[in-house]
Amino acid sequence: MSRVLVIPGRINRRLLTRWARVVTADGNTVGRTAMLQRHRPKRDLIEGTPALIVIDIQGELFAEREPGPIPEMPNFDERMALARKPIDKARERGIPVIFIQEVHRPDLVDFGRELDGAEDVHCLENDPDTAIAAKVLDFRPTDYHIRKRRYSAFFGTDFEILLKGLKVDTLLLCGGLTDVCVHYTFVDGHQSDYFCR
Repeated sequence: MSRVLVIPGRINRRLLTRWARVVTADGNTVGRTAMLQRHRPKRDLIEGTPALIVIDIQGELFAEREPGPIPEMPNFDERMALARKPIDKARERGIPVIFIQEVHRPDLVDFGRELDGAEDVHCLENDPDTAIAAKVLDFRPTDYHIRKRRYSAFFGTDFEILLKGLKVDTLLLCGGLTDVCVHYTFVDGHQSDYFCR
C-alpha cells in the first residue's frame, strides 16, 4: 500500500526524501517520489545548559564478587570506570553531575513487573552492591543524587524537578546498563523535550 501526500502548490524536489505517491492539490499525480521533509536545523552536541547523568554505576568496582542477578558485559568494571573521564570533565567545566541510583525495598513491594523477565532481585536497600561506586567515580557531597525504583530516572522521582531547577536543556547520559535504565531514561528525557546525548 503506497502513501499519498497531497501537496498544495509547487513541489520543491530537494525537500523530498521518502518514497510515496505524491498528488498535488489540483489532483495531478506526480508519480512515485519522496515525501516532503520538514526543515530540521542542525543541532549542536550541547544545546543550552547541560547536565551529566550517571546512571546505575553501583557497587564496589574491581572487587571480588559473586555474579549478580543481571548479566554483565565483558570487562564490566573497566568499562564502568571509564565514566570517571566525563565526570571529571563535567566538573572542570562547571556542568552539574547527577548520579542516579536504583534501589529497592527489602520487602520487594516496589519491583512491579521488573521481576517478570530474566532479572532476579537486585539493588536492595542496605546491600553494599547497591551503593554508588563512590570511590572509583569520585562521588562527592556536592554531586546531585536521585534514587529511583524503576528503570527510568524520571518515573516516580524528583529528577525532573531538579532538572528544571538547574535549567537543564541537554542530558549527557552514561551508565551501567545502556539497554535498560539508560535507554528508558533517554526515552523519557526525549519525550519530555530534553536534548539527550
